[in-house]
Amino acid sequence: MAEFRNSNGVNLQICICKMFLRSSCKLFFCLQKFSVEDADTLEEEPPHLSLSYNIENYYHSSDEDIEEISSSDDDDEPATPETLSQVQWTWCDGRHFTPKPLPPFDNSLSGFKFGNITPSTELDYFFRMFSTDVLDLCVTQSNGHYHRQPHTSARAQNFKPITHSDFLKVIAAKIIMGIDYKPEIKHYWSKEEILGGSIIPTFISYNRFCEITQFLHFDEPQPDNSDRIAKIRNLWEMIFNNFKGLIVPFENLCLDESLILFKGRLYWRQYNPKKAAKFGIKTFSLVDSKTGFILDSRIFSGKSDQRESNMGNFGHGGSMVLDFLRPHFFKSHTVFVDNFFSSPNLAFQLLQKGTKICGTVRKNRKNMPPLAKKLTKGEINIFSSHGILVESVHDKRIVNIISTYTPHRMVSVTSKNTKAIKTKTQTIKDYNTQARGVDVADMMLQPYSILRKTYKW
Repeated sequence: MAEFRNSNGVNLQICICKMFLRSSCKLFFCLQKFSVEDADTLEEEPPHLSLSYNIENYYHSSDEDIEEISSSDDDDEPATPETLSQVQWTWCDGRHFTPKPLPPFDNSLSGFKFGNITPSTELDYFFRMFSTDVLDLCVTQSNGHYHRQPHTSARAQNFKPITHSDFLKVIAAKIIMGIDYKPEIKHYWSKEEILGGSIIPTFISYNRFCEITQFLHFDEPQPDNSDRIAKIRNLWEMIFNNFKGLIVPFENLCLDESLILFKGRLYWRQYNPKKAAKFGIKTFSLVDSKTGFILDSRIFSGKSDQRESNMGNFGHGGSMVLDFLRPHFFKSHTVFVDNFFSSPNLAFQLLQKGTKICGTVRKNRKNMPPLAKKLTKGEINIFSSHGILVESVHDKRIVNIISTYTPHRMVSVTSKNTKAIKTKTQTIKDYNTQARGVDVADMMLQPYSILRKTYKW
């Protein structure tokens, strides 16, 4: 996509292009792995499993004798809490922990759903996500933005209204630029033998390309609008609504953050030394772990601009998990998250919603068990309470894991590099396998980056 400017100088190129390329390429890659025969037509919404849930069964005490760490002399299990405010966090020895029973996940409904007509080419997949209503929004708002601007430049005076065909040509040119990288955009129209050779001049001229990118717009300006991403929010949400209709996710989900490279001036630009981009715009994405398909994504524009509820009980990260998973409650999904999101309060709340969790957790989270500050290598501390398991393991370093889907057990793992056999907990093994959906999407997109320095921002 082309450049975009708002009051904060946000470049749409860094927000939308990455999403288009990531999703269309990833979807085509996934469909080569999963037979189209499995993508049966979805004629009705999958039945919710909430009718078969009995909340009281979530907290059925195990028959195993568990030694309590608490100083209480009462050996009886406390009354089953129904809300988070009723929970008394008494952590016990978790070596004999048994997960609370949930109905089994129904895999028969999962997979890509394309209706009566199955796409056969990459372009067909693209139009399933970038639908006609999205194209109408882009064209209408871009033409309207031209009429709102003073026509002082020669390019503006010779401007012709943008059509659907023109807009699609710009998208095609941008995708090609990601595949065939050249030092400057104008080199794609160069007649020099060493610089030329691109097919872009065969379907759009350089002047027309610059005209469209100059007036590209997606929403009318609202001076009193406090939403920092108001100018792209409609487009962003329309596209992800199309994403959600393409797939019924499998059992394991992953929620993680990503950083879109951006080095311009921006109040809510983020810095993360662990990411390849280092500086940029943060997004949070919910991914189906089996296919790697992005189910939903949101742009982080500062804590003051977030719409999540229950911030007090679950924190910013935990409340975000609940908002992302709301359409997937009571279906026995397992969500894998890192320590930015997880907490005992969140794990308890997800169990109430028929959803399991596995992820790393910070030891200073509210209601955490008394984890040891130091462990010898190979030592493990295990705690459980109200259907929640917390493991503190010292391998190369101390790692704290919280989960609600599996008992504590050790399994053998073969190293990818040295082929050595190591022993890890089941939770760590599953976390390393299932919690990499967003990272894989970033890895697949990296060779096709179209980010460039421009005068627009």
